[in-house]
Amino acid sequence: MSETAGPQERKRGEVKLGDEEWVRNQRNFLERVVREGGHDPLSVAASVLRWGQMMAVVLLDTVKAVEKEFGEKGQALCKNVSFEHGRKVGREIGGYLLPLLPERIDRSNLIETWLKMISWVNRNIWASPDEIKVVNEEEGCFDILWCPHQDIYTARDCRIQRWIVSGIMAGIGESLFEELERRSSGDPSELFEINLEVTDLIPRGARTCHFRIWKRKKGEENVWEKHSEYLEKREVGKT
Repeated sequence: MSETAGPQERKRGEVKLGDEEWVRNQRNFLERVVREGGHDPLSVAASVLRWGQMMAVVLLDTVKAVEKEFGEKGQALCKNVSFEHGRKVGREIGGYLLPLLPERIDRSNLIETWLKMISWVNRNIWASPDEIKVVNEEEGCFDILWCPHQDIYTARDCRIQRWIVSGIMAGIGESLFEELERRSSGDPSELFEINLEVTDLIPRGARTCHFRIWKRKKGEENVWEKHSEYLEKREVGKT
């Protein structure tokens, strides 16, 4: 075997979301399993969902076990790994979000712009159909109509997804900052002065998972981060 790895010998960790190889992997799956293999697409989708649910439960149980054994230190390790993975995803999907940005971004269309990007992430990363709504220039909301984890995660379990969400938001900011700076009518850092809050969850019995998003006023606390910290402390008995 040659010491220089060829295209087919690249490590899986080097394949980025959205790269040609990633798209090719999806195409190969559909062609080999559905077209050549003759398997029913719905059966294949159901099998992939079951596999994904199994992996989600394994991840959740691993986080719980690490928290139980190592407390805050173990939780911090899980949080950092989840955050960095989300951050990587956020950086790599910037090209897909770019067409959603208006030519000029200001406070009048900031909420709508964020809702469009969030909806893309909901549908393409979380595999969750959603509905978005601009309430006014200061506030908006969106509903997750269905989540792959809604029947296997409790409301309390959903906390671990917050780490990934925070990472994705950070990664999006990094990948689009220059473009946001160019299109912004003011300080581009203000485009990230937003608050996000979950008010309802399907695992809690609600019809949808409902989220509020609004412009954070000067001196207003970051509601998303504060609640995440509360949930983290609760799990390791620090509340």
